[in-house]
Amino acid sequence: MNDMKFEVKCREYLVKRLSVLEKDIEQTVQKEKARRTSRVEELTAYKDTDEAAEAYGYGDITEEEYMEICSVLTDGADFVEFTLTPKAAALEILREFMHRQKSEIQSFEWEMKSPEEQNRILKDREEFRKKHGLVD
Repeated sequence: MNDMKFEVKCREYLVKRLSVLEKDIEQTVQKEKARRTSRVEELTAYKDTDEAAEAYGYGDITEEEYMEICSVLTDGADFVEFTLTPKAAALEILREFMHRQKSEIQSFEWEMKSPEEQNRILKDREEFRKKHGLVD
């Protein structure tokens, strides 16, 4: 029992400390997304690929910029919303890890309850499901 309490305290402390890191990484990811949004807006000054091709033909933009403009014109919103950067991936990994720790905390807390308390909770849940029509 004391081992489980110790495990719960360790995980609660870890989740609390990681929450600060999660917020920090989240802000960084939002800044990255804002920069991508700004870049998309800058590149979509051209209405379509024909207009961009014309600018490229006159030497107003480089071939690399032309290719980037064409890409942005076809997947601009997806580029902003779904580009997975290393920091965004790290945030996902961190959130998954924190979720697992929270699940383990709940599991340990459940195991620390007496069999009578577990049965009472299970009975209350079943009554709630029946009352609200959630039973198959």
